[in-house]
This record gives sequence, C-alpha cells and structure tokens, in this order.
Amino acid sequence: MSLVSNADSNLMRNLHDIAVRQNASNQLAEHLAFYFADANLTNQGEFNPNALYGAAVQHHHLGTTRQSAQAVVAFYTPDFDRHGWHSPHTVVDVVTDDMPFLVDSVTMLCDRHGLTIHRLIHPVLGIRRDQAGVLTQTAKRDSAGTSPESWIHLEIDRISDVQQLAALRQEMLVVLADVRSAVEDHAAMLGQLETAITDSPENAEFLRWMGKDNFVFLGYAHYAADASANTLQCSEGSGLGLLRQP
Repeated sequence: MSLVSNADSNLMRNLHDIAVRQNASNQLAEHLAFYFADANLTNQGEFNPNALYGAAVQHHHLGTTRQSAQAVVAFYTPDFDRHGWHSPHTVVDVVTDDMPFLVDSVTMLCDRHGLTIHRLIHPVLGIRRDQAGVLTQTAKRDSAGTSPESWIHLEIDRISDVQQLAALRQEMLVVLADVRSAVEDHAAMLGQLETAITDSPENAEFLRWMGKDNFVFLGYAHYAADASANTLQCSEGSGLGLLRQP
C-alpha cells in the first residue's frame, strides 16, 4: 500500500479542479488520474499544478496514437501559446512499451550531452488501444485487457536551437530502438550462451556464472576466423540485440 502525502493529495485535487475548469474529457481526466498516481512530486522541488497539467496534456497528445513496438518521442521547449503551458526548461516526452533499461538509457543520453535533468516523471500505465493504435483506455498497470506502457517525462536544460532538438530526438529514437533490440533478443542470447557452454567446457563455469543475472547481455554475433586473411568475419544473420546489424 502506498502512502500519499498531504501535498500530493492537494496536488491531485488541484489537478482535478483544473481538468474540470478546462472541460477535459472523461478519458483525459481518467488518464491524468493514473498518470499522477504515486508521482511523489513533492520530492522533486517546486511545482506549479497548472504547468504539470499542461505538461501532462501535451504528453497525452503525444501518446494518443502509437503502434505497438514503436516509440513516440517529442523534444520541445514549452510556450504557452503553442503548448498551453510554460517552463524555463526543455521537455522530453517518451511513450513506448514498458521494458527494462528505459529510464537509465534515456537519462544517460541526457548526461552524455551535459544536460541536467530538473524533473523526471515515469508512470507505467495499463493502456488499451484499438487496431489503429488509438488510445481508448488508461488504467493501472497490469489491469485486464491492457498493455503496460512507459510514459517518461523529463524536463532538462533549456535548448533553443531547433536543429539541436531535432538531432536529439533522432538520437533518442536510436537509443530506444537499441533498448528494444536488447530486450527482445534476450532469450535468444541466453540460448547462444548455452551453446557456448556446450562448445567450450573449459569456460563453462564462468559462462554459467554470467548467465545467473551477473551480466547484462546487450548483443551477440558469431564471428568465424579467416586464417588466410587474418581477420574475423561475422556470420551473416547471426547478430542479436545491439549487434543485429554489426
């Protein structure tokens, strides 16, 4: 059972009141209720309920339509006239299927570019979509008939350069695709580990140790030695995870 502070309770009431004043649809109001549940925003510095509402509405717009196995990403610097809210920071919004490594990978990209993260909200929601990928229901994670999705909202150092924003968005899409490749091929990589144990008994103990959650498998490829050319040649079609296309 989660404990909700008075500040968080007041925030939820404020957000509900804003939704009523804005004539938010029932679907949007329901989505926001689950989006902010257990957000514990009081530990993330000062916040403005109107700004949080505007940010969440923009995030909802981004995730309104999404095909399975595809990530949708937005980088933008909020302007009240365009986005319905204002912030001194730039926003990164992500909606994708829930999977391991997402938050670490997203935050590492920001760190790599020297961008400070001022706020991070990461609800994992139970989402139902129709065949066209249109969001039809938001619920608690693991609710019957829904699929778990990660909705990641970051507020980072302000970026005014439109080209830099576009480049960062493209880089983020590559990072998210790499995460998906590593997660989707995890079982296949463990299968290759078992083959290596059989083929290399002298290393079997170490390889078994690796396979007991002591090593994160991100990629695999089979290479054959070409003695005549003194090179290693990757076997076609053997790549898994990050090495799907070595």
